[in-house]
Amino acid sequence: MPRPRKPRPPIAFAAEVDAFLAYLEHEKRAPPKTREAYGADLVHLGTFALARGVTDVAGLTVPVLRAWAASITGAASTRQRRIACVRSWQRWMLRRGMIATCPAERLAMPKVARTIPRVLSTKDAARLVERPDTRTAMGMRDRAILELLYGSGLRASELVGLDLDALDLDAGVARVIGKGDRERVVPLGRACVSALRRWLRTRRTLLGDRPEAKDERAVFVAIQLVHTHTGSRHAAVRGSRGSFRLRLRGLQMVVTAYCRRAALDGAHTHTLRHSCATAMLDGGADVRVVQELLGHRKITTTQTYLHTSTEQLVRVYKRALPRGLHR
Repeated sequence: MPRPRKPRPPIAFAAEVDAFLAYLEHEKRAPPKTREAYGADLVHLGTFALARGVTDVAGLTVPVLRAWAASITGAASTRQRRIACVRSWQRWMLRRGMIATCPAERLAMPKVARTIPRVLSTKDAARLVERPDTRTAMGMRDRAILELLYGSGLRASELVGLDLDALDLDAGVARVIGKGDRERVVPLGRACVSALRRWLRTRRTLLGDRPEAKDERAVFVAIQLVHTHTGSRHAAVRGSRGSFRLRLRGLQMVVTAYCRRAALDGAHTHTLRHSCATAMLDGGADVRVVQELLGHRKITTTQTYLHTSTEQLVRVYKRALPRGLHR
């Protein structure tokens, strides 16, 4: 049963906010987390405006927006994201003739220090991927999960949303639904295909002939250890929404647990995606190919990994260079 939504506090221009969020969902196909973040940012603005007597979008003048931007606490990245959200909202209203100008364009965008995503070395990644005990059903599933995350650079949401009919193991490819419902085809390495074949055989045994499992399309299902009078066994379990599909939170817990066991504290599902991209670039892959593999809309997103590769190169160079020559 889905959890009830928390009631939203009274805000100014609620109708315009709701219409924009509906546009993001139905026309832009923005993912739920993006819509949730945009909604929270606009609620923050709406609450601020209402407290100052601003009740309609025409009242959002440059001074009001500057005062609102100054009131945002936290990291510079939070302020940057909220200003960018309001700019997008006002541009949308401007295109529809709801406002005559876009005052948010005149807000100064704070500078955010560029962060380098953490990546695993190929040695550490291999140690992590080989961590699951493939003598058990759970271990076979988890090995296939880690092979996909690292070998094909899938997002966590893409992996849990993967269906059986999206796999073509003979061709070594999978169809993935990414952000904005954009579909792409990703290659599967030999180790990944092997791990998936082993897991899918076990998956059929776990689900068995139960009528409620007949239409279960998920590649990865939730598993729990069941204790019986004859011993212990693994069984597929249904989640709160009546599906056997592994949920996002469950996946994150699985990956985090293996990272800790492999002494890679702080690593998570997205670390494997970062590591996949960096390893490909280090191996000579073209940045456009990596962009296609990862499903990035903008090349600038992929170029972050180029910077990561360069940083690693400089660190290795300085560590390996003789001291005299370095001076």
